[in-house]
Amino acid sequence: MIRTHVMGVGAYLPRTILTNAELAKRVDTSDEWIRERTGIQERHIVAKGEKTSDLALHAARAALHHAHLAEAVNAGSGATTQALGQLGAAGLGDSSALAMVNRFVDQQAYTMAATDLFHLSALLFIALIVTVWLTKPRRSGAPADAGGAH
Repeated sequence: MIRTHVMGVGAYLPRTILTNAELAKRVDTSDEWIRERTGIQERHIVAKGEKTSDLALHAARAALHHAHLAEAVNAGSGATTQALGQLGAAGLGDSSALAMVNRFVDQQAYTMAATDLFHLSALLFIALIVTVWLTKPRRSGAPADAGGAH
């Protein structure tokens, strides 16, 4: 029997948020009417040109980093035991302390994913500069100052 473990999860929401109040300005409705019937308070709107694959890439990177961090944060590790002990001493219960550690791991995973994308874009920029430099036409002929006035 194959045992499967979910080591990391990831999600991504577009940055642009449309609230019910903003939507009520566009159409004939109200925040209360929308909340009462649907329970929706806000929507995340995809930016122009952003595709589903872009959203999936952000979520996948976060999931991979979450899995990597989850391996380091386990019940037997000294750092986790110390962090949970400090959170417990601060007055948090076990479930609240674990939730806080999980939120921290999530934040670190998203930060690592964003950093990876930044490094990738920097490498692509450098490759573009090299490509432009290599493909520029070569100057031929005599130097500019060789044809002086007679």
